[in-house]
Amino acid sequence: MVLGEQLSTAYAGLLAGLALALGQTRFLAGFVYSLAPNDPPTICVAATILIVVALCAGCRPARRAAQIQPLAALREE
Repeated sequence: MVLGEQLSTAYAGLLAGLALALGQTRFLAGFVYSLAPNDPPTICVAATILIVVALCAGCRPARRAAQIQPLAALREE
């Protein structure tokens, strides 16, 4: 559940960033010298790195959440 929330946030950021990047291709073309602004392998690698980092960032909170006893958590709230 924790990782699912983490990934949904990462996917939303990925889609927003992809839409903005593809919308700004003329502007970005001046900064990228050896690649085309819409280079699919580069976009896929960047998206993969984003998802892997989001998974790594969510693993520790997910483990902590899995170790909590449900009844003890309900009693504290």
